[in-house]
Amino acid sequence: MKLYIILLLSVLTSNSLAQTPHFLEKVVENPREIVCASGIKDYYLAGEKLSLMAIVKESDTQKETELSIPLYVDFIDLANGKLIKHYILKMENGKVSLSVSLPSELVTGNYQIRAYTNWMRNFSENGFFTQNFTVFSQNFKEEMSKVNKQTDIDTLLIHVEGGQLVNGLKSKIVIETKDNFGLKISVPFLLINNKKDTLVNTQTDTLGLAVFDLVPKLDEKYQVIVKNKIFYLPKTKTEGSVLMVDNLSNKEKIRVFIQNNNAKTDSIGLVLMHNGELIYWKYYQNNKPSLLINIPKNDLKGIIQCFLIDKNSTELAERSVEIPASDSLVDILTNDIILLTKQPSHSLFFIKSLPFTIEKGLSISGRVSRLNGKEQKKEMQLSMVLTATKDDTTTQKTTPFFITSKDKFIFENLDFYGKKRVTFVAPNNTITMDTALSVPSINRQKVPINWKLVDNSYELTELEKKKNTLTLEKIRKERENIMLEEIVVKAKKLDPNAINGISPSIVIEEKKIVNKPSMSSILEMLMRGRGIRFANLRVFIDSQMLLKEDMANIDFDISPSSVEKIMIFENIVPPTYGNVDCAIVIVMRRGFNFNAKPNESFIVNGYYKE
Repeated sequence: MKLYIILLLSVLTSNSLAQTPHFLEKVVENPREIVCASGIKDYYLAGEKLSLMAIVKESDTQKETELSIPLYVDFIDLANGKLIKHYILKMENGKVSLSVSLPSELVTGNYQIRAYTNWMRNFSENGFFTQNFTVFSQNFKEEMSKVNKQTDIDTLLIHVEGGQLVNGLKSKIVIETKDNFGLKISVPFLLINNKKDTLVNTQTDTLGLAVFDLVPKLDEKYQVIVKNKIFYLPKTKTEGSVLMVDNLSNKEKIRVFIQNNNAKTDSIGLVLMHNGELIYWKYYQNNKPSLLINIPKNDLKGIIQCFLIDKNSTELAERSVEIPASDSLVDILTNDIILLTKQPSHSLFFIKSLPFTIEKGLSISGRVSRLNGKEQKKEMQLSMVLTATKDDTTTQKTTPFFITSKDKFIFENLDFYGKKRVTFVAPNNTITMDTALSVPSINRQKVPINWKLVDNSYELTELEKKKNTLTLEKIRKERENIMLEEIVVKAKKLDPNAINGISPSIVIEEKKIVNKPSMSSILEMLMRGRGIRFANLRVFIDSQMLLKEDMANIDFDISPSSVEKIMIFENIVPPTYGNVDCAIVIVMRRGFNFNAKPNESFIVNGYYKE
């Protein structure tokens, strides 16, 4: 006969938290943020505008955040697990909006918008805002004609209360079924074991849900059979604990039932959280097979998260329940089942070192070192200016930023929009920028395309109207560009790149140079082939010819970001460059002095601006 320990907790007060363990103190003292966003539709046509409004709140107060200013928004291709676009938005009082045109060349598929702050990355990614949607390509009509419209079972999801099956312990299981369009579907199914015994014979409801209890055995494997398809239940663990939460049978209490098939003297903990706030915790001796805890609901309303943790504060199981308001019309039974299908929040999880800081602005970081790549022996002053990408600092009013460093550096709390040129003043030193884009991991997701979204005359007509509007807008812009090009061509009397009346054969503009890794790699590419075709090829910086030793050290003398353009003269070369048959002329931005160590410049992205 099983022994049940029943505890009645009459009140939840601050005394419950009087001696909070160090682990839970960390959970409480680290503020959390949540992102709420609206405006994203179920589907779009490629090229259509996507708009959203986001509000970031602090989870404990539910007020607009005062922690972070930058909000990161990722546009993700789910099928390929690929980042398409990364936006940095500047929040004002925790609010910000985004409006962008989707690329017109997008293929039909499922995509996702993901939003988060840098601080949120210290915690579970399940706390990020995510919303999936479908994009139909411009060729949707032809694609749709090839789609099989017949509905069939495609996906079956298995959700175990608490997250795991343990040998000999009863668990609640929810089956969720979806069709080949990603929609909920009602289907009959069987649950059988490896002995071919039928354990469950029922059907999912109109929401595609079915719930049943199972006492798993270690020597049995379980599978769900739907028509001719087979889906497998998770593997049964030899030993462990199971968390079951009953929020429905008693109006006054939440009944928490903990089972354990390997009773030990080790303690086991129960933690309850509401809106990110710790409302109850307690450790119990784990020396009995079953434990029933009655927790008064009192004035609790909304989602309550229940966690089971071991003596090392590792999360063993999680379950969420909702306590509706007294006048709520919510179907609490159905709602409780739906909550079982939601991803666990893992709200107790956080990276102990908290590597991701609270950001009050943008940051630029990198490493300063001597020309030979070695670290400075003592700290030096490093200065930085931000300017527009097309102008030199000599033509703009700039505000310099200063920092001292002998190795790694970071300029924080910056505030600028769009692309900027960042120029570092570090005499006789070299700068390496941190240019790698840091985003949370992206997992590939196979989600059926819901063609039924446009499977009626009205939606198809609306989609066709959008396509026509986008096509006309594209034609209008192309005509404007053609007219502008004609005006520019007619207005030109002289080639601005001509020297001594001779125009270069090829001109490579700054935008094709600035992000190249080094000047040596650029010159190697330009000289390849020309060194054979031309007997007397020379390289110049402005009008100064580079000697052999200059070519060998060019990466120490100039960076691609210091170059305005490169002109190549072939066969007919201006007299300025002497008696040569091919001249590669590197034109530097104003203010550059080849005989001095240049200031190093890079292109960086600021806040997104429409």
